[in-house]
Amino acid sequence: MADPVRYLSTAKRDEAGFYLRELARGLLRDRIHLRVGAKELVVSAFEAIRMEIAAREGTEQVEMEIRLSWRKGRPLLASSGCAAPRPAQAEG
Repeated sequence: MADPVRYLSTAKRDEAGFYLRELARGLLRDRIHLRVGAKELVVSAFEAIRMEIAAREGTEQVEMEIRLSWRKGRPLLASSGCAAPRPAQAEG
């Protein structure tokens, strides 16, 4: 297995949103392209993707982890029947 491509940055909220949106677009187009410095990774995503989203609110900060994984060369799997999480509605 090749060395992982890792991205770590402190960004403004709109910059972070843009980066995540670009990753989502790549996922929808079946071509995710990551480039960090000289390291580059281009992968195709399969139809069945495992999603894990974890969030924790502490006294000083909020942490959210989004993890996607899939097996290469696997056919489309039937839905697990799990409902997708709904984003919280904005207050106001």
